[in-house]
Amino acid sequence: MTTNVTVTPVAATAPKSATAADLDAARDAAQRYLALAGQVLSMTEGEAVAAQREASTDAAGPALVDDLRRRLAALRAAFPAGGLRYRVAPLAVRVSSGGAGRASVELWYVGVLSAPTFAPYEEWRLSRYELVWERGEWRVAAESSGPGPRPASPPGPPPATAREFESVLDGFTTVA
Repeated sequence: MTTNVTVTPVAATAPKSATAADLDAARDAAQRYLALAGQVLSMTEGEAVAAQREASTDAAGPALVDDLRRRLAALRAAFPAGGLRYRVAPLAVRVSSGGAGRASVELWYVGVLSAPTFAPYEEWRLSRYELVWERGEWRVAAESSGPGPRPASPPGPPPATAREFESVLDGFTTVA
């Protein structure tokens, strides 16, 4: 599924130049935002909406919240038994300055969705976040996501069933 949400951001009080430290902070903010994708499934809708609003610029917040609600509703309709887990691991990142107070961050990552009674599956994705310095932090002004390059799978044992998958990972904590 490809997601594209774009909102024209408001002007921000921002760093005057895109220093390496500013871009490092933007990269870190984008990685935290990506980690949120793995966390929202365990949140109530109210908690997920509040987290999305906090991560978004004021201008982008309403559209990003609406998109989140649509995606969560689609997932919950596809997997009505609940127990959904989405594990996300970024593998590579590219950051570029968009000028004072703006940055673009692209992340290549793998996400693994698991649910009771369904075979877990992985998806290799590229996500791009347009960030704006607002309210003293980097916040998401726009995002897009689509398929990323996928490495070949070596021959090996068959994929784990949902039960095997979760039982082996029982007791593990998410690495953010």
